[in-house]
Amino acid sequence: MSPMPDDWYDDEGYDKHGFNQKKIHKVTGTTYDENGFDSNGYDENGFAKEGIHRDTGTKYDGGYDARGYDHKKFDRSGLHKNTRTKYDDDGYDRSGYTSSGFDEDGYDRDGYDKNGLHKVTGTEFNEKGFGKDGFNQKKFNRDRIHKVTGTSYDEEGYTNSGYDRSGYDRSGYDRRKFNRDRIHKVTGTEYYPSGFDINGFDKNGIHKVTGTKYNEEGRDMNGNKGKLVIQEAMECLAFGNYEKAVKWFDKILKVAPEDSLVWCNKGLSLAGLEKYSDAIICYDKAIAINSKNDNFWECKGYSLHSMKKYDESLACFDRAIALNSKNYDAWKGKGDVFLMLEKYNEALRYIEKSLNLKSDYGDIWFSKGFVLFKLQKYVESISCYDKALEIDPDDYLSLIGKSDSLEKLERFNESKKCLTRAKEIENEN
Repeated sequence: MSPMPDDWYDDEGYDKHGFNQKKIHKVTGTTYDENGFDSNGYDENGFAKEGIHRDTGTKYDGGYDARGYDHKKFDRSGLHKNTRTKYDDDGYDRSGYTSSGFDEDGYDRDGYDKNGLHKVTGTEFNEKGFGKDGFNQKKFNRDRIHKVTGTSYDEEGYTNSGYDRSGYDRSGYDRRKFNRDRIHKVTGTEYYPSGFDINGFDKNGIHKVTGTKYNEEGRDMNGNKGKLVIQEAMECLAFGNYEKAVKWFDKILKVAPEDSLVWCNKGLSLAGLEKYSDAIICYDKAIAINSKNDNFWECKGYSLHSMKKYDESLACFDRAIALNSKNYDAWKGKGDVFLMLEKYNEALRYIEKSLNLKSDYGDIWFSKGFVLFKLQKYVESISCYDKALEIDPDDYLSLIGKSDSLEKLERFNESKKCLTRAKEIENEN
């Protein structure tokens, strides 16, 4: 008679090991048989009858065998198999130390022998410079507290680094190697070897970071207040001097590399130069520092729009709106994307959301006028351009848009007047 196959079940629904299809044993009524093994032949700890663990393929589950002992014959509670104490036959615990606290080489858990010498350094101090009592040669512990005074200063008033409360070492120099008279230890003058004084100015009064006669706080070498570097940068950005603005923002970022607003403003300056890829790098820097600022996402969205990456642009505008539903520029930007995709009704919907938030913004009225023009609603388009021109009478783009709409209505004289005025403004600028 051939042996019973493993997947065969008897009339009562049990296999040759006594388990049914639900892995319940016939005798015990559990997932384990009388000997404590499941239908796959493993006990609750994952060991087979032969003592091999199912995961490791060895006699150990990663630390213990089937009987619960590790390689050194200690069980999970730390007791030895033979002695039933925390120490083996030779008197060592699981970690290899005797009851006196020393290993077989004669060193304690901190690496010191009975004479207090460290096994690595051969001295009373370990590799990090601390003795067995936790204090270094200067009698400071790891928290820089002195053993005798109980403060951050020793008996003579110096810290572990060797500086007094005024910041000077025993030879009278601070960490920058200047003495109390502001004379440098190496140069013997008031200047560093690099040629700059303690405040960052050279002999000609030029600051090392800003490259001007003013430091980052807007003060000259004598401490007199001047124009802040950030003010210079923002004025350049506001008046369209983008190349100079970029240079100013770069100077600021040398001393404030984590200033997200500066990164964003540098991005705006680069966008003004139509360097959109470089601008996006700056916006990404700003976002990495502060991803919760909706304006950073909006600015990135506009640069992507200029690069005709409309899907990515929309994603940025949506992120900005999710962070701040009152960001009218983001709503306008989203409308402008749909305008470029020739989805004019959707574009109109988002631009109107923007107008509901900011009705005195000429650019939004211009966008609405242009969308209505595309929808062939010329009269309504003219009304929008007029709104934009009320806000800024020199908005030559709105004049051109109005001219186009008037031409469609065959109001040619009015159209010509608008176009003539638009060209005059463009020439003036």
